[in-house]
Amino acid sequence: MNEDATIQDLHRKIDREKAIINAANQMRQATNNAAVNSRVESQIRDARRNMQYFEQTLNDLKTRHMSADMGSMALSGNGGPPPPQHGSQRSVGDAGDYGNPGPGGYSQGGAPGMMPPRAPYAPPGPADRTPRAKPNYSKLGR
Repeated sequence: MNEDATIQDLHRKIDREKAIINAANQMRQATNNAAVNSRVESQIRDARRNMQYFEQTLNDLKTRHMSADMGSMALSGNGGPPPPQHGSQRSVGDAGDYGNPGPGGYSQGGAPGMMPPRAPYAPPGPADRTPRAKPNYSKLGR
């Protein structure tokens, strides 16, 4: 079954669940019988759960279909704006250019292209809850 037929089928199932909810609401308003109202409430809960599942499945299918379309657009080369030319005017919303990093690259010293000797962030504070390595108190090394 192709995706379009699946989407149409999901729409039909969602419409059927909406009709079940509407009919159950009318039945609930038409009677005062506790047993009937209990069964109607159960049907409404089931229909809402089914409808939520169908809508989630439909959204997932549409997302997958859209991402596949975006992937094919990117592969074809017709999907986006042309790359900016040097010397062209930038609009207000364009991302900034960081410029040429120079011969040393973005590293903080050392040979060009080498990473800095330590991480570029501060050590964790006392509120950090990341697991730490436990010391090994084994007697095997004696």
